[in-house]
Amino acid sequence: MPHLGSPGSTTVTTNDDWERSGLTDLRHTYASRLVRAKVPLDQVQILLGHASVRTTQRYAKLGESQWTDVRHVLG
Repeated sequence: MPHLGSPGSTTVTTNDDWERSGLTDLRHTYASRLVRAKVPLDQVQILLGHASVRTTQRYAKLGESQWTDVRHVLG
């Protein structure tokens, strides 16, 4: 059954669109957690099935020292 996109939107989406979006979110969360856990990018690339490490590099910024600072503040 089709659904309207966001409130006030006239865009119609299908259940398939919602399912694909959910799977994309899960993959992104999976990759993000791996990088935050300091799993090397080449291993994340293999786990995600990316043909190029360049695709995986979008997650690299999540592994930067900003998380160390956040953890330090939160205790």
